[in-house]
Amino acid sequence: MVNAHPHYEFSAEILLYSGKAAWRYVTLPAEIAETVRFFTQGFGYRSATIPVDIRIGETSVKTSIFKDKASKSYLLPLKAELRKAENLQIGDVIAIKMKILC
Repeated sequence: MVNAHPHYEFSAEILLYSGKAAWRYVTLPAEIAETVRFFTQGFGYRSATIPVDIRIGETSVKTSIFKDKASKSYLLPLKAELRKAENLQIGDVIAIKMKILC
C-alpha cells in the first residue's frame, strides 16, 4: 500500500533569495527532490507548487514547495512566523520534517 502522505526528514542551509523579494528558503536535497517528483507525478499532481506541512524544532506550519529549474530541485520558503519562533538566521543549517499534503 502506498503512503498517501509521505514524510521526509533532511537538513539544509537557510539561503536568501537573490531576486527582488528578500525571502528565506532552503533547497531540498537531490534525493528528496527526486522522490517528491516521483510521488507527485505518480498521482497526477502537475502544479508548480506542492502543499506541505513542515516542522522545524517545536514549530509546524503549512506552506508549499516550488519547482526550481536552476537547481533541478524544489525550494521551501521559510515563513517569517517560523523563522521568528525558532530564531532562524541565514546560513543556519536546520533539521526539517516535511509531509506532502497533496
